Amino acid sequence: MATRAYSLSPAHVEALNSIDLEFSTKRPAEKRVLEVWQQYLDHLGNTGMEAGAWGTRRVDLLVDMLRAMGKALGYDFNKTQIKNGTYSPGAHSRMEAEQGRIREMTVELLEGKRVLPMYVTNLPQAGPPTPPGG
Repeated sequence: MATRAYSLSPAHVEALNSIDLEFSTKRPAEKRVLEVWQQYLDHLGNTGMEAGAWGTRRVDLLVDMLRAMGKALGYDFNKTQIKNGTYSPGAHSRMEAEQGRIREMTVELLEGKRVLPMYVTNLPQAGPPTPPGG
């Protein structure tokens, strides 16, 4: 629940990858968590959908999974509370986007796919040529 607004954060990914360790198919409420987790995991690997539809479906599946987790743990969260009950400053998403752009453009530069523009604004005055060996 704490990382639901930050799906790319390492803490969120780690939490998702811990689900199989924390929940058991032997308990009916937890079995439901694992079923929805498998649906969510399957969707995360689906590259055949249009990005907008994929994102909407991802959020719906995450909400279903978190609701099942809440029920298994004795909480009664509703879907709206799970989906909209987070605080995420706009600055965080801007910083994530900027960091992604910096990484992308740096890789392009290092791969020779992007040039680094340079502007000379001040040239030193040319003095007399230095003689060879001098």
